[in-house]
Amino acid sequence: MELQTTHVQEAGNPISAPDKLRKLHQSGHYEIRLRLAENEASPPDLLRKLSKDSDPEVRASVANNPSTTHNTLKSLSIDTHDDVRFSMASNPHVPLGILRNFSQDHNPYVSDRAQKTIDGLALELDLEQQGFVSLPGNHARLGDLLVVSGLISEKEIDVAVVLALNARIPLGRALVQAGRINRSVIVHALKQQTLVRLGQISFEMAVESISDYNRRRQNLR
Repeated sequence: MELQTTHVQEAGNPISAPDKLRKLHQSGHYEIRLRLAENEASPPDLLRKLSKDSDPEVRASVANNPSTTHNTLKSLSIDTHDDVRFSMASNPHVPLGILRNFSQDHNPYVSDRAQKTIDGLALELDLEQQGFVSLPGNHARLGDLLVVSGLISEKEIDVAVVLALNARIPLGRALVQAGRINRSVIVHALKQQTLVRLGQISFEMAVESISDYNRRRQNLR
């Protein structure tokens, strides 16, 4: 039992060597297969094998792994299991064409998740088209601005931070993808953050501007 536990830990270790991970896969143990499917260090050929695993939870983990290649994701996109498609619809690294197909999925949870992920991608495009460049710094953090503005709770921010770290995406995009905040509000908040960091407005002024913008947007619905 102790040896098996060690193997499970090695299967999920992000610094395990590819050959070691391939060898672990030969054991056939479910927990090992699942950890390998989640591990970003798993080589592409191993993830491709795991994408054909008999267990949908393993396939779903491959579908949400940032290291999974586009070819493997494409083959997974026709998976009939709802959990696998939902996992893919949550993955911001899935090609946009596949996400658009999922946004029309017969399962409403899958289609809704895919649309939220597309919205997250659209946020990055909006910022790029506007030539927006975020200024580095710890002052006027996005999460603090949104919490003080009353748009979201600290607990929700904590959850979004974990999502952002796991998916390796900015916090604003994680919030949009999770369906917590409209992307236009995030764009406005990021602009206010920049103004604060440039010393052009105060933190309090930024909070007031964000609150007002969100209120006006809701009144237009």
